[in-house]
Amino acid sequence: MLLNQVPTVLRFEIYASAAMVGSVCMIVLMKVRFPAGWAAGVGAFACFTLRVVSLWKHWNLPHALGQ
Repeated sequence: MLLNQVPTVLRFEIYASAAMVGSVCMIVLMKVRFPAGWAAGVGAFACFTLRVVSLWKHWNLPHALGQ
């Protein structure tokens, strides 16, 4: 923020997207009355799995041309 640049974590890596997927999994499971502990575990597993697969497959977020 001080350098007027978007952090690399939010531009290329899957960190924020994986966290969002895990959060959505947890929220959906809690809405269908899944036990909170299990919902958190499934969300964490989804987040971790997406992050590990993205490292293994060398996935990055798409970015606009010219950046």
